[in-house]
Amino acid sequence: LIYCFFFFSSRRRHTRFLPVSWARRCVQETDQWVTEGRIIKATTNPRQVVIGLVGGEIIYFELDSMNNLSEVEKATLESDIICLDIGSIPEGRQRSKFLVAGLTDNTVRIFSLDVESCLHRLSTQALPSPAESVSLLEMRMQRMQENQESASQLFLHVGLTNGVLLRTAVDNITGQLTDTRTRFLGSKPVKLFKIQLQKSPAMLALSSRPWICYTYLQKYFMTPLSYDQLDFASSFCSSECHEGIVGIAQNTLRIISPERLGEIFNQTIVPLRYSPRKMVIHPETHNLIIMETEQRVFSETEKQNIKHQMAQGNQEFLEIPEQQIGVPRATKGRWASCLRILEPIELKTLSLLELENNEAAFSIYITSFAQRESELFVLVGTVKDYVHEPRSHSGGFIHTYKFSETGAQLELVHKTPVEDIPYSFCNFKGRLLVSIGNLLRIYDLGKKKLLKKCEYRHFMNPINTINVFGERIFCTDMADSFHVMRYKSKDNQLFEFADDVLPRWITAACVLDYWTVCGADKFENVFICRLPKNVDEDIDEDPLSYKFKWETGYLNGAAFKMEQICNFYTGDLITCLLKTSLVSTSQEVILYGTSSGSIGAFYPFETREDIDFFLHMEMYLRIEALPLCGRDHMGYRSSYGPVKNVIDGDLCEQFSRLDYGKQKVLSEELDRTPAEVLKKLEDIRNRIL
Repeated sequence: LIYCFFFFSSRRRHTRFLPVSWARRCVQETDQWVTEGRIIKATTNPRQVVIGLVGGEIIYFELDSMNNLSEVEKATLESDIICLDIGSIPEGRQRSKFLVAGLTDNTVRIFSLDVESCLHRLSTQALPSPAESVSLLEMRMQRMQENQESASQLFLHVGLTNGVLLRTAVDNITGQLTDTRTRFLGSKPVKLFKIQLQKSPAMLALSSRPWICYTYLQKYFMTPLSYDQLDFASSFCSSECHEGIVGIAQNTLRIISPERLGEIFNQTIVPLRYSPRKMVIHPETHNLIIMETEQRVFSETEKQNIKHQMAQGNQEFLEIPEQQIGVPRATKGRWASCLRILEPIELKTLSLLELENNEAAFSIYITSFAQRESELFVLVGTVKDYVHEPRSHSGGFIHTYKFSETGAQLELVHKTPVEDIPYSFCNFKGRLLVSIGNLLRIYDLGKKKLLKKCEYRHFMNPINTINVFGERIFCTDMADSFHVMRYKSKDNQLFEFADDVLPRWITAACVLDYWTVCGADKFENVFICRLPKNVDEDIDEDPLSYKFKWETGYLNGAAFKMEQICNFYTGDLITCLLKTSLVSTSQEVILYGTSSGSIGAFYPFETREDIDFFLHMEMYLRIEALPLCGRDHMGYRSSYGPVKNVIDGDLCEQFSRLDYGKQKVLSEELDRTPAEVLKKLEDIRNRIL
């Protein structure tokens, strides 16, 4: 075995010799090679050593059959060396064939280490910015030819100073570079370190956050680690940690071990008292305010009273956890609710406020009012003695809370009684827009309660969501889809000027822009509707005739009708929709969550070329990748309405699971190669995650 040590201290001591020591029958020997210049970079594997000197000189050493390390070749490059790496020795060979060097002229070069052509340049790749580190890594991937099960592919990874990671396939024979793929990892230069995961080579990429690159089930993964930022790292193995990573974070030494390989998201479980219903985020402290509500359960005070009655003085009975003995079941119409402030980093509960008097919390919102813009308030909508069937209750309430000075406690300001259940809140011009049953009402902050300013009474069913974009108010009826409202401050009046044609049972909604909305219904459909472009023109040109038009309506509804531009059946009940961006360098996506716990996304295509490519790919896969039970794919995605302007990404992902023969046939139909199709799929996936 050969061990090489290179020390670089903060006192800038220039190393001009290479110390090499190896063990032979418990006797340690050391040889030294004096160099003409200062050593700036070096890389090794079990039999080869390459060092880089100032001025672009490379010296190559190799261990012979007698375990003697000898100098083999020298070469001088045109530019200075920034980083070096040498590949691992393939099974059945004596040496690695390739050396990679990153130079100051924004290039990466592959050199041969064969005896006949040692340090001969094989290929060059230009870079958009200087290289920070390079890594040659051999990974076991899916088969690339029809007659092989799987293949070991050599990849060149280049971490750039602008936070981008390049991954390029290297030909195992010629050393030529093909199929370059990019991924933005963070705002800091990317440092690459080789590690071992499940007895297979992997790589750790460190930028503003750590990333790990590995193969799992012959599929390549590049996922971020849910851990602190690391400065340096290396592979680590011990009797207690067989495959770990040792890293440095500021002035601390960390030993970690990756878990749950193959998963995209990392989750941490926080036990709650009741079922979480809704959640808001404090805009300054970023604490989570979680609303928990449970039906047919007793509150915490009532449960403690019941336990003391059942214990009859037995202290051991009181110490038994509820998970072992369960809790008593309450009667119909009993509710328990609480508000929890959770610190998201340490997952510590800062405060827990229990609601009394059998009140069930249905909505929560955080906002500020025009009178007190510097102060944040938490609005909670509750209902007392609520029974689902037959529907009955004893009235609703709007609780107004303010934060304490530390932001870790809630203080009750006042409690406003209302006629029905407050389903949703939204800020509107410094006031509060509230849906109370089938009423849409505007409130302002008062000293003893909220003050009613305006009201709209013409909805047939309860309003479950409210969104505001500019001057427009987008409301959703539980059984009648979207309604678009406007507020006339001169008349202090709300009026409806547009609605949807189809009566949909809405479960979630979000606004995409001033003209477009996205919604999901209880029949597991996702749809996008858009307002006609002439809506505002009619209002500005002839307000009198327009007022008559919205008062009379059209087709038993509003004056204007929204046009459906997209429709898609997901196969799962969607409970929430959010327009957001998961990657800082990518455009926004529509993120959704379902009742079964899955998370999905709708990504808008940017070019017509992408639309045509995936449209034809989906068409071919409907024929080649048939489902197990033989159900027609288009019929499934059109269960309650024809699928429109949406391409099934789950079906397109089936391309990688086809055998190589079918992949080749489908790729020829698309005028691509299988590698190009897989690269296209990976690019779309990276834009989302």
